[in-house]
Amino acid sequence: MFLFLLALGGCGGVSGIQPTVVPGQPYLGSVAAAEPNAALAARDALKAGGSAADAAAALAMTLSVTMPSRAGLWAGGACLVHDTKEGEQQTYAFIHPAGGEGEAPPPMLVRGLALMHTAHGRLRWGAIPAAAERLALLGHPVSRALDRDIRSAPGAAAAVFGGRQLREGDRLAQPELARILGRIRVDGPGALYSGRAAEALMQGAAAAGVRLGAAALEHAPSMQEPLFAEDDSWVAYFVADRASAGPGQAALWPQLVEDDRVADTDEPVLPVAGDAAAGDAGGGTGFAVVDADGLAVACGLTMNAPFGAARMAAGTGIAIAAPRLEGAADPALSPFLVVHGSGNDIRFAGAASGTGAGSIGPAVALRALLEGDTLEGALALPRAVRSAGRETIVEAAVPEAARAGLREGGSTLSEVGKIGFVAAVQCRERAPGDKQGICRAHADPRGAGLAMQVFGE
Repeated sequence: MFLFLLALGGCGGVSGIQPTVVPGQPYLGSVAAAEPNAALAARDALKAGGSAADAAAALAMTLSVTMPSRAGLWAGGACLVHDTKEGEQQTYAFIHPAGGEGEAPPPMLVRGLALMHTAHGRLRWGAIPAAAERLALLGHPVSRALDRDIRSAPGAAAAVFGGRQLREGDRLAQPELARILGRIRVDGPGALYSGRAAEALMQGAAAAGVRLGAAALEHAPSMQEPLFAEDDSWVAYFVADRASAGPGQAALWPQLVEDDRVADTDEPVLPVAGDAAAGDAGGGTGFAVVDADGLAVACGLTMNAPFGAARMAAGTGIAIAAPRLEGAADPALSPFLVVHGSGNDIRFAGAASGTGAGSIGPAVALRALLEGDTLEGALALPRAVRSAGRETIVEAAVPEAARAGLREGGSTLSEVGKIGFVAAVQCRERAPGDKQGICRAHADPRGAGLAMQVFGE
């Protein structure tokens, strides 16, 4: 598949980042996510003195309650971490192993987050699932983001939510899930993989008609060196695992830079090709967090299909992830980081979901970095995706002049309202003594997420 990001001159009138500054209040960090409640959990972790890793872990745990369509406790994923102080990058990979029909992949989310938290967290572990547990126990209004997923896959949603036809604003309480989260909070992340919780997972999977063996629950996450692509100005980092979009992104980045394909020229279409463009990441989501110390975290999470296997593990409140097919790369596993080439300062952290997820993020980042667009402007540019054949899917916002150019190139056009979603944080150069507003977060207007800059009291 080929992804095209339209680079139109009318969208780039303001250059640079416009940082938000709250006088007298210290800057703590920036957050961008596809679901608002999860973003607020990350905000609260930063306000409690947590690092970006604490905030990212709290965000992901909250997604298991508020967006199980894409990131339940059974999810897999990968997180990239950049430590500005140490000048180091690390990948925390907790991707599902490939499985066969009738087999449930092991729930990887909690173990993966715990590994990252151990290395980079400042808060005690019990603070990480606390917000998720509270929302599951007391209930929360269904967000617009979850409502959209429910409407796009109503049958799978009904299966996961016990036949309930939920809509935006409906109150959703999940007491069984709250009990599991309580055990994880009190007894630690290993509580999900041993004792009564492990038995409940295996029995619940069997009741749902899929197999989950004790050996699968021993599958461990790993720390990996990321892939990177560098030029005179930046070094971009991607997940190395072949099950992710990372290898395609790493190959794509230098093509975009060398071919100057993100430049705002007379040619209105930015062509992007490669494995990173393939597929629809409808079963996954991504987010980004940067803190005031320059620790940056970008994560991609996936259930391998919308609402996973569309089955609930009875007695646990946890939706079972769909099996991951051997040799398939999930475009939702598309986190990436960009660091200044002459130093260790973070410049960009992002992840994407939806059609073309692996390519949209890097293209947006380079549009902002190379052309000086605001992050909002880069995300607002119209998009189009060309499939393996001659059909090209274009957003409704694509102007007629660009459509004519695509038709002249032999494409048959099909219009949709929106393509993809990017959550991103862009950071400007850190000046001596600068403590406020150094990073700007923004959530793609195509979604219903939330982005914010977080300040202390």
